[in-house]
Amino acid sequence: MGARAPSREAIELGLNLAEPATLVIDLNCAFASIEQQHDRALRGRPIAIGAYDVYAATIVSSSREARDLGIKTGMKVFEAKAIYPAIIIREPNPPLYRAASDQLIEIMDRHSPDVLRMSIDEASMNLAGTPNLKKLGPEGVGMAVKRAIRAEIGECVTASVGVSTSIWMAKQASNLDKRDGLRRIDHTNLISVFEGLGLTDLSGIAEASARRLAKAGIH
Repeated sequence: MGARAPSREAIELGLNLAEPATLVIDLNCAFASIEQQHDRALRGRPIAIGAYDVYAATIVSSSREARDLGIKTGMKVFEAKAIYPAIIIREPNPPLYRAASDQLIEIMDRHSPDVLRMSIDEASMNLAGTPNLKKLGPEGVGMAVKRAIRAEIGECVTASVGVSTSIWMAKQASNLDKRDGLRRIDHTNLISVFEGLGLTDLSGIAEASARRLAKAGIH
């Protein structure tokens, strides 16, 4: 993709005009989708991973099918069962998730020597100066990583890819489409993207922080 001419507004606001070379790869519904990949009987069914096998346990991951029912990370198991009594609850299997995480890093290492594991289900890479940045472009690399995830980790496992000029901005881009998406934020769309976001949509800002910022007039 060729360089995009900056607008007058972007120049006046001092936005970063560089071409994006940073990607964040975030596995969707990671623990739940890895469990579905591992056990065919779980595929297509609402499942959740609870911190413990008790009703008061917190859900740390839920499958896409469960999320479609309104069952989300952070809920208690009893809340999930109130929504859908037949939901399948599994305890975490850290070695299984670590193996998938290691596979993700191996895939990303093929495209850049500068890969950072951000968490067990998320990593970033800097493509600056790499052959594939010029050959494929950042979006092309993102698509190649997504294809490799499906082929090597498994067809049940998808990832959202964010492309931007820094890890934090690429993380914001990956959050724009949490269902196998690939989104880019650069100087041409940064303003329009952020105009549509609330404070809690930004990485690192929870409800309590948003309330404090709101009191200071920041919305």
